[in-house]
Amino acid sequence: MGLVFIQLNIVLKLMFYQLRNKDGGRSIYSKGAIIFENGKPRHYVRRKVKIESVGNWESKIHIRYPSGWKFSVPNRDIFLKLTLLLKTRN
Repeated sequence: MGLVFIQLNIVLKLMFYQLRNKDGGRSIYSKGAIIFENGKPRHYVRRKVKIESVGNWESKIHIRYPSGWKFSVPNRDIFLKLTLLLKTRN
């Protein structure tokens, strides 16, 4: 499961989560919202949002984790690239 909450500025907040099926595909339960300045959310289902892993790092016990993501909501002209500043944990 992946969860992202980003407060871009005081007028826009993004919150999305992406669940994976056993086969690695996106679950139909993946969804999220954009929260506007007035506090009103606009809910999005998985087909309207794209979250893609970019790069990875390997832990000391040889487990691979994403080190960045491309996140987009095309119909809202939102395109972000998120990168970890610290790529090692454990």
